[in-house]
Amino acid sequence: MPKYKLFTIGFDQNSLYANYSKHLAIDFDIIDTPFEEAEPLSPIEPDEKKPSLILVDSAKRADETLIDAIKALNPNKKLPVVILTETHDANNIDVAYQAGAYDIFDSNFPVEELSLKLHSIAKSQQQQLKVEKKYKNAQLAAFDAMADSAELGHALHFVSHSFEFNTFEELAKKIFETYSNLNIKGSLLIYDKDTEYYFSDDDEDRPLEVKLINSYRAKHLSSEGSERFFTFNNRILVFTTHTALFVRHVEENKQGRVRDILGAITTGLEARAHNLMEKQKEALRIEIIRSLIAAVKDASLDFRTLFENHERESIDIIDHFIGNMNTGFSILELTEDQEAYFVDLANETIHSLIERYTDEVKLKNNLEKIVLCSRALTKVI
Repeated sequence: MPKYKLFTIGFDQNSLYANYSKHLAIDFDIIDTPFEEAEPLSPIEPDEKKPSLILVDSAKRADETLIDAIKALNPNKKLPVVILTETHDANNIDVAYQAGAYDIFDSNFPVEELSLKLHSIAKSQQQQLKVEKKYKNAQLAAFDAMADSAELGHALHFVSHSFEFNTFEELAKKIFETYSNLNIKGSLLIYDKDTEYYFSDDDEDRPLEVKLINSYRAKHLSSEGSERFFTFNNRILVFTTHTALFVRHVEENKQGRVRDILGAITTGLEARAHNLMEKQKEALRIEIIRSLIAAVKDASLDFRTLFENHERESIDIIDHFIGNMNTGFSILELTEDQEAYFVDLANETIHSLIERYTDEVKLKNNLEKIVLCSRALTKVI
């Protein structure tokens, strides 16, 4: 079976053509191509398995028509073109050059040698096509690798910078930047036992989407966390302990890569989401403590005010008592012994009141310490 294809243009059905065909048919599958038809010629596509050449006899035509015919068959100059010409004058060489010819040979060139040269050219083209194919495959692989590397770079960048995000909103924004780099759309759910926060890349509220995520979250929990990835209807869900990454649509041939990238992201996402959630709980706990301390401080201040009022009232009572005693002594005209008795009784009463007052002062001082400590604690927290 002939090894190569040979498209012939401009050959007459004469003895020369018959002589060429006989010898060239040994190595070539000859396809005669007329070029003066009204319909344009269809381009010949290069074939690595069975390379093609174009052999042109320009003895009859060496003009624009011939050039157009060759260009129509070989628009991208992917096929070697060999032109047979009676003379190697400037005009014929220029025609060959415009047609994108590989080489020109004399029309009287021995057919055996011509066959060998064409065979060598065809073999060289076959090797070149193989090299180009390998290069193209290597180039595509390189582009894929660079794309994967770039996407993986986004994931690594997210993980390395995840602790720079101070709110759930900042965390979600960075996740959606990674979504955008992957040309995907979706959402993020951050949750705990009693709390969940939903974020969508288009800022839309999608309650049904939350329910869908939580339905698969139940499957994730029932597997005790072993099932983290779910792919269904060209959608992807990736779970961690406190987060869920949801992709609304991704082509089947891209699902593996997207899953890998999202899987890489989840390490930093889970750590930061859990950390922010703990910080939020701690902030709430501190706020409760602040409220309690403020309540204690207010009660202490009220208590101190009551003591201060009590102190003034006690002094007033003693002053009033002493005044009444002096008035009573002058009215009653008591003996010296009787006055001494009442004075001693009054002193004992006043002494008891003073002892009580001393205890009250201590209590007030302690209450003031509580107030001061409350204030200091509030500032520290």
